[in-house]
Amino acid sequence: MGLCCKSKLNDDVKSSQGITDLDDAKCTDVFCLLLFVLYWLVMVIIFLAGWATGDLASLVYGADHAGNRCGQKEFEQRPYIWYPRIAQDLAMQHYALVTRPWEVTLYGVCVSECPKLGDGPIADYEQAPPIMKSHWDVNLDTINAVNRCIPTMHRNTSQSVLCVKPTCQEAGKECFGGNVLLVPANTWLMQPPDYGICDRQMDLSISTETKQPNVGPILESALHFAAIAEETYESIAAHSWTIAAFGIGLPTILGFCWMVFLFLCAHVAVYLALALIVIFLLLGAVLCAYKGGVTDTYINDMVTHYNISSIIQESGYANVVENSLVQSALKIDEKMQDVYKWAGILLAVLLLLLLIFLCLMGKQIHRTASLVREGTKVIRNSPAIVVFPIFVASAQLIMIIFVGVAIAFLWSDPAQTYKQQLEWLGTALNSTASAVWSGQVVLPESTFSFLTTLGGFDRFQVTVIETVFMLFGALWTYWFLFAIQVTTVAGCVVYYYFVDWDTSGVKDQKFKDNQTNLVTITMFLHTLKNNLGTMAFGSLILASIEGLRLFMEFLDRQTQAAQNANALVLWILKCCKCFLFCFEKSVKMLTEFAYTFVQLENYNFCWACYESLQLLERSTGAVKQVTVNKIVQVVLFCIQSTVIPIASTVACYRVLILTDEEVQSGAATSLNYLGPIAPSVLVLILSYVMARSFAGVYEQTITSLTICVLYDREEFITPYITEGLYKAFDFEPDWKNRKVAKARKGTDENMKHPAKKFPMSKRKMIAGSVNKATQLHDYKV
Repeated sequence: MGLCCKSKLNDDVKSSQGITDLDDAKCTDVFCLLLFVLYWLVMVIIFLAGWATGDLASLVYGADHAGNRCGQKEFEQRPYIWYPRIAQDLAMQHYALVTRPWEVTLYGVCVSECPKLGDGPIADYEQAPPIMKSHWDVNLDTINAVNRCIPTMHRNTSQSVLCVKPTCQEAGKECFGGNVLLVPANTWLMQPPDYGICDRQMDLSISTETKQPNVGPILESALHFAAIAEETYESIAAHSWTIAAFGIGLPTILGFCWMVFLFLCAHVAVYLALALIVIFLLLGAVLCAYKGGVTDTYINDMVTHYNISSIIQESGYANVVENSLVQSALKIDEKMQDVYKWAGILLAVLLLLLLIFLCLMGKQIHRTASLVREGTKVIRNSPAIVVFPIFVASAQLIMIIFVGVAIAFLWSDPAQTYKQQLEWLGTALNSTASAVWSGQVVLPESTFSFLTTLGGFDRFQVTVIETVFMLFGALWTYWFLFAIQVTTVAGCVVYYYFVDWDTSGVKDQKFKDNQTNLVTITMFLHTLKNNLGTMAFGSLILASIEGLRLFMEFLDRQTQAAQNANALVLWILKCCKCFLFCFEKSVKMLTEFAYTFVQLENYNFCWACYESLQLLERSTGAVKQVTVNKIVQVVLFCIQSTVIPIASTVACYRVLILTDEEVQSGAATSLNYLGPIAPSVLVLILSYVMARSFAGVYEQTITSLTICVLYDREEFITPYITEGLYKAFDFEPDWKNRKVAKARKGTDENMKHPAKKFPMSKRKMIAGSVNKATQLHDYKV
């Protein structure tokens, strides 16, 4: 068992032994795994402490003015809480509304359904204080938002066309009696037949808005958001099956179609990706040069006279063209000409460098295409890795829900009366140095929260500390699960390249008892058995860097005034953010390489990273190959992550529109076309997750394949490489002339047949059902 940085390097430059036997793998980075487990134990303690002191029902159900929880016990038939005197409460707590809006206390009454304007007075059911009423009038419509009856806003707009001259007396028309400010007294309301006799027209728009008073800008935005959220939820619930079909089913089909395309047309895909980069840089350079005023007369005339909008106008879409992105993009801003000029020069230089780079990297581009094609074979050999990220994402979602519930417990309190909440709010506003629990919530003696010992902090500060601790744990766990995914995918590549007798160039006898059809499950279990500590170590590093980046973003937002006053502070913060961004990307790439070495040689994280750097340094052309691979991977990733979500979203929106009864009957309004937007947005998110799952697996597959090829070339006398990659990477001698031992017939002890593969089992291959002995090529020099 290795500690975090214990070395396991084999100093042999060339080896005839092959990679480490899967059955000889040991646990790596055990200390880091123990640290991860300890961290989660503390998270569980915080969760239990929050569960003991908090009231999760407060997030689902509100509490009335008497401290009763709506929807609970005797109020089970009254799950909604309505705030009848919200205007008075907000006026009385205007200071809290500005400084601590999340702690505003409202007088509530539990009701069976959210009231609407026009409903009769609602009776109060408790002995109310003298200032309260026994019955409450309903003054605004309300909607249900998480079992809270939220008042809604109503907007009404009317438009009228008035004629100022001639006057109503001169035209013999009835004078407009609207008594509207800024409207002359002798105007008259026009109808379409009257437009020809009016010499001076006035358009009048009147807008009214009925809303809750005293809410302030923050709470008004919250009420508006709650109304939108409720409508969005209803729309999504009504189209759940459609969302599942187009958000999960269609992206899965398109993802497999993309894999087939890459298998059949790998070279086309690679050169298409590189061509797209050239085209985008060229168009960007020309556009910036045109807007920067550095183009010649020919280009200016071409852009000016070859107007795309005229073509679209001929198709009857003139209104669309008038506000099109094409026209706004071609608009010249004299104030920004210098900026566009230098941007055009920069893009032109980048384009020139890219063209030179592509000319020099012809061999590497060909190898990348071969790796892309070979990657499809890896996925075909272990197809479950395509859906494996979905299970990892599900585990990450469960973890996020757990952490979210824990934080909700921490920030929730048992139900209190309206008077108690007002008293506590007054105390909180007058003093921020109160004791840990401020006397409002009395904890039982058996409460085991260790945070109560932090007497130097008030309750709010302790809750913030616990929340930050839980959030970092969530970030660490997220990257931990992602590391398991990456390592499992790398394991499938290693299995395909070195272990599987069906695909490896060398049928290594030590892997005779590791043959399996369930490659993904086998390598996943292998990772869980031996490498969880390494996953914990690598994910801790990534989580720490991610946490620093988030802290820098927070610091950047909090120091805007200082940055505006001092340019040095501005540059320091921007440089730190840039450094962390580049450092994070570098570490992520290095960890992808390292996780492949974890599967190759059972290294711990430190040594796997070191070996990755050493391999890139000593392998001829390795950096060039990795660079070309990364460029192609990024473009293919962007294509797949863009085309599939957009296609799925457009298809979903079109189906929802075409299946709408009012659209079919011709009675549709703008709301019929706006309604499907919420389900379509959810489809966009789900399809993006699915597309990213396919693209992420493929990207890691290519990365691991590259490491396997480079490591195979540098470390082993007899390479394991397959025939396609052997030719692409210029191994010598030719494939047919390489030195191999004479093929020997299989026996009952060593023969293998695909039907006899099982996961993770020590066994002898039984040949009773095989009629013909299998040829085993044991390549040796």
